[in-house]
Amino acid sequence: MLYPYLKNVNLLRCPEEKIDARYYARYELISSYVFDGAIVAFGKGYPAGTVVYTPFKLSKFRPSNILEWENDENNTATGEWNDFSNFPIETGKLSISDRHGKSAQVGRMDGSAARVAWSDITTWANDTIAPNDLWYSPNSANGH
Repeated sequence: MLYPYLKNVNLLRCPEEKIDARYYARYELISSYVFDGAIVAFGKGYPAGTVVYTPFKLSKFRPSNILEWENDENNTATGEWNDFSNFPIETGKLSISDRHGKSAQVGRMDGSAARVAWSDITTWANDTIAPNDLWYSPNSANGH
């Protein structure tokens, strides 16, 4: 929807991303960023068992919830580069880039961008008990 308004497609890529063989091996080339699948219940439709990608209203989320992140550039798995409905942990490991050292670059529901400490990212990603800023699907008790 925003494509007609972009003046430069490089806005969708991290300036520090290297365009190399690893880049071309992945499924998604237009962007360095992927969206958190919590906004569509990670593809788990309701009622249970159906698969739908119907987004929730913005009022269902907290402003601090992480809407998007830089995906792990070291992984070229197709599922991790689908650009939408990504999981914080894909194929058994954190799917967020560590390109920026001790923090991850994210976009939040309130429209802001932030760097979040790796200690917070890993704590949230591995939490299976309660919703947090990475796992926040409105129709799930634990956000998953």
